[in-house]
Amino acid sequence: DITDFLKEGKNILVVKAEDSKTTEQPRGKQSWKLHSFACFYTRTTGIWQTVWLEPLPLTRVEKVRLHTNINRSTVHFDVWINGKCGPKVLQLDIITPVKKTIAFSREFRLSEDSQILSFDVAIADAQLWSPEDPNLYQVKIQVQEDKQYVDQVETYFGMRDISVEGGKIFLNNKPYYLRMVLDQGYFPGGIYTGSSDQDYRKDIIATKKFGFNGVRKHQKIEDPRYLYWADKLGLLIWEEAPSFHRWSEKATNDFRGMWKEIIERDCNHPCIIAWVPFNESWGINDVEWDKEQQQFVVSMYELTRSLDSTRLIVDNSGWEHTKTDIIDIHNYTEDPKVFSSLDTAPDRTLMASG
Repeated sequence: DITDFLKEGKNILVVKAEDSKTTEQPRGKQSWKLHSFACFYTRTTGIWQTVWLEPLPLTRVEKVRLHTNINRSTVHFDVWINGKCGPKVLQLDIITPVKKTIAFSREFRLSEDSQILSFDVAIADAQLWSPEDPNLYQVKIQVQEDKQYVDQVETYFGMRDISVEGGKIFLNNKPYYLRMVLDQGYFPGGIYTGSSDQDYRKDIIATKKFGFNGVRKHQKIEDPRYLYWADKLGLLIWEEAPSFHRWSEKATNDFRGMWKEIIERDCNHPCIIAWVPFNESWGINDVEWDKEQQQFVVSMYELTRSLDSTRLIVDNSGWEHTKTDIIDIHNYTEDPKVFSSLDTAPDRTLMASG
């Protein structure tokens, strides 16, 4: 909120960016040196995601949290209202994906001291969201105060469920094979930033054209515009946190706070089906034997589950797992004969639930 700093006429907004070389900072695959090396690439300093200035009324919709349940055919709303005390009216309208007809329309009254409104909405004949049919319901929320509409926001949701059962991943209660690609989100010229909104759209179209139904966004929290196009065009996403690279109390505290903000920001996107806090033990290099690091990973799993109970969690993608919904293994062998021998070896390790 920069309200108190504005003046009449021309304003200059200065952004200060800290370009440190510390390995305690979550930076993913960005080099902590002043040059690229090995698999650690160009540093990105300063603003690199979409930024805008928006004037807001004193009474406004502060935040909307959506949670769909396809088995009950409902969507749960949590709507936070910010503003002065006094009774308010919230008007909610939901529009169907294909026919663009009104699926739901109703007024909700808030008491003088109420700042959050929670309720369920039944969706008749729900049209489910998937990569093959990315159906999105449009939502319009208006706030009325003293019989005048003072704020309006628009958003959307997809009726989608993700789960694991019997060693398989289920999308919308049906077994679903994930054919995904590791996507590091680099762009010519902009590095971490697309030159335009269409760059994100083109990336997703190309990904689907090559036969993939999802991506693991590797060591990067993507621009919300990318997530919008993934919702709209139909692409599944594992959202993975950028790693810190040196274990310390400061690193873990900063990482925990960042991860909470990430989930809070992106939890409404139907395209995201899994949260991935760690990758290949980066920053938790001794997790194989160190009890403190193991407990930290477990605590991050539990924190993630407490913030979002609707998605899968991969605790430490590819390497040592402590508590996870998916056991994924990163095998960098490129020889097809080796892969074949692993599949046919009589003494190979078999994974089973028990």
